[in-house]
Amino acid sequence: MLGVAFHGKGGSGKGFESNIKELTSEIDTITSWRYPDGTSVLDEGCYAWWEPSEMRSFESDVWVGADKAIDVACEAADGASVLFGFSQGAMLIGCLLAEKRMPESVKACVLVGGAWCRPYSNGLGELVQWRLGPKSKTYQSPKLLHIISAQDRVNPPSSAMMLQAAVGGDIVYHAGGHVVPLDKKDAIAAWVRQNAE
Repeated sequence: MLGVAFHGKGGSGKGFESNIKELTSEIDTITSWRYPDGTSVLDEGCYAWWEPSEMRSFESDVWVGADKAIDVACEAADGASVLFGFSQGAMLIGCLLAEKRMPESVKACVLVGGAWCRPYSNGLGELVQWRLGPKSKTYQSPKLLHIISAQDRVNPPSSAMMLQAAVGGDIVYHAGGHVVPLDKKDAIAAWVRQNAE
């Protein structure tokens, strides 16, 4: 099985691969991983998924370049069984859900340190109606796991909870702040193994 991991703002695919290797090596059902770079260049070797602005992403009504990022994410995720996103990478997964652009191959997604995708609020609102009302035969959401920390000072946990309330899914809490909690790697790997097939 294939997994795709989306880094956060200021990261890179190569750097993220190194940062989460301890976790991905525990997910033995995934035989290979892709680590795409963000579509907005911040500095040499540093990327974001949309253009930076004066406002934090969860507060902004416009993410310049996000449509391009969604296209790239769709292409990278094609054929994948699992998506893993951190910070902006987690929000990018939220965008795929809101826009109903999630490839059918994707069975499970892990969103770490995510937040509300304000420019895509309408699509997220439609997902609430879809989840609570009669299920559509034309759209099926993958299983979702949200990793949330009350100590997150970058993306407020309340914003992550808003996203979870809209798209659904399980929650794992941790105390590490705005990080991928490697101390939870066993629980995350077990969840992926259970939900990715």
